[in-house]
Amino acid sequence: MIIQPTLPNLIKRSDLSEYLVLINPSDAVKTEVGEMKRKFFREHGTYEGQNSSAHVSLMSFFQLEDREDKLVYAACEAMKQCQEFDVFLNGFGFFPSNNTFFIDILDKQPIIHLYHQLRIQLFRQLVSLSFLRNGFLPHMTIGRAVSSMQYLNALREYDGKAYTNNFRVFYLTILKRKAPFRVWDKLIDIPLGNPVQELW
Repeated sequence: MIIQPTLPNLIKRSDLSEYLVLINPSDAVKTEVGEMKRKFFREHGTYEGQNSSAHVSLMSFFQLEDREDKLVYAACEAMKQCQEFDVFLNGFGFFPSNNTFFIDILDKQPIIHLYHQLRIQLFRQLVSLSFLRNGFLPHMTIGRAVSSMQYLNALREYDGKAYTNNFRVFYLTILKRKAPFRVWDKLIDIPLGNPVQELW
């Protein structure tokens, strides 16, 4: 006899939230990268990510909203193990596998350390790790999954082009959105190196 699952045993779309964990750069960097995005849009048309504010994405995932407290606590615990650091932007890079172009980061180790601390604490709080990437390469995306023609234009325009800037990382940001998953809202900013009790 086959027993069909009943509705209470299923995860409803409305019970899930999507979370995005990221590093925000300085306002000066946001302004410069924003102008790059607008210029590319004016010259080559619409593309995914054209309106998003500049950031370094660490991870994004869906999670049941009733586990949000555990998620935030894990992030706070992870940030206790991380001190403020500088990010140095240097030139441009490309992911041909998904037609993405981005600003490269010179020393990636502080961001990778932050990523792994976060991953460890999420695991300890039993937050699902199915979202974790096999490899993590910190970068600041300009355009993601652009058309083949736009990608060729990006290669012509940015490959080998010089660009440098830097900013200091003081906190980690978690954004959240619910179905139909169109608009991000800020959930929390978590300062690096601060004890959990100051926030929680």
